[in-house]
Amino acid sequence: MIQDISMAASAEASGRASARRNNKSTDTAKIRLLDGAVKIDGKLYSLHPGVQIWKRRGVDKLIVRVFLANGTTQTKSYPITPDGVSKANEQAKLNAKEITSYGAEFGALSVMERQAIEFYRQYEKECIGMGIQPCGVLNVLLKGIEWAKAATCGAPLFPKVMEEYLKYVESHSGEKHIIRQRGLAKHMCAYWKKKRINDFQESDVKAYLKTIKGRKGAKPASWTLAANFNLIRALFAYAARHRIIKSDMNPTLAMDCIDTGTTAEPEVMTCEEVKRMLVWCAQSESWQNMLPVLVLGVFCGVRNAERCRMRWSDFRPGGRDEIYLSRVITKTNNARVIPISPAMSAWLDYFAELGFPISSDEFIVKTDVDTEKCREDRQGAFIRSARKAGITIPKNGLRHTAASNLSVTLGKSAAADILGHSERMLIRHYRRAMTADDAKELLSITPQSLGLC
Repeated sequence: MIQDISMAASAEASGRASARRNNKSTDTAKIRLLDGAVKIDGKLYSLHPGVQIWKRRGVDKLIVRVFLANGTTQTKSYPITPDGVSKANEQAKLNAKEITSYGAEFGALSVMERQAIEFYRQYEKECIGMGIQPCGVLNVLLKGIEWAKAATCGAPLFPKVMEEYLKYVESHSGEKHIIRQRGLAKHMCAYWKKKRINDFQESDVKAYLKTIKGRKGAKPASWTLAANFNLIRALFAYAARHRIIKSDMNPTLAMDCIDTGTTAEPEVMTCEEVKRMLVWCAQSESWQNMLPVLVLGVFCGVRNAERCRMRWSDFRPGGRDEIYLSRVITKTNNARVIPISPAMSAWLDYFAELGFPISSDEFIVKTDVDTEKCREDRQGAFIRSARKAGITIPKNGLRHTAASNLSVTLGKSAAADILGHSERMLIRHYRRAMTADDAKELLSITPQSLGLC
């Protein structure tokens, strides 16, 4: 009797296990999991990339993560049935749509913002490693925004930004490029002394340019207007680049550059005018010490500002028969070499006879106050005095004459190298056709030919 009961119980347990095995084999036959799809009752259903398959309590489920408004996520599960696949795919598509719209609304993260996220992750990792609860990213953002408001919402005044910009220029270019800009900036800062850098319109810039006047109240030259406008434009570009203002708040973005072109032919001096100028200067008690300035300009094409920076030691350095203009001297920050012609050599010998400090480290332009601005003023006063005495010296006439002469005698390429600019610039601004006979006569002008020694 007991044996019969035991056999019956064993048979019942075996039947239940067999039934479970049969049900499992039936479920496996109905559902087959594939990569990116699921097969149910022989029919294939594709799954959205946002749908995952997890096993929960021994049963496979379709899982979709839902992003909530408070920044957290919620996990939703769906059965592996045709209806469950449809609902899971719909929810995953909705998530993708929300993420896309979020990105379109707020824009892609910048490089600095991505770096900020990585910094926070590193901070969080270090805190957890030390057993410290990290500060939540929301609190970090709130504290950061408070600091950012204090640092940026009070936009600085125009003079403060201008001073920062001029220091930046000076650190990258040197004193020779900053003197002119500081003079222009002084007037701008006085005009806009109480105006904040983020409160500018295009009309403000145009109104300022209309206030600029030339000498004795005359109409300003196009180069003067261009110099002022270029400084204003560079300042706002600097402010936008350093995030002082937004780039679209630059008032000069839509403004055209000021045209400085002219149809007038550059004036050059004739050989007779050059001779008369040199004789007058050599015989003048007040201006004889400016004779090297004229010679450098009319024979070598050295710029006015470059002559102010030159020293006597720049002639024949190391015994070489050349004039060396280092990058500290030149306008373009590129050194250049000027070969000494026979006429120039004769003038240098004449300067030594007159007692000029040849080969010394003294500046060629001598003034009581040794600053570049004073040396420039000295040259300006000399040119004005010569013109009052009836000497014809056109604007930039010394350099124009040298450029025309060098182009004829040496060719455009060599002349451009000596003058310190491109061939295109030489043709556009400086060169004027000079006959070969005129060029030959100009190079024959020496102290001996003028009867000065």
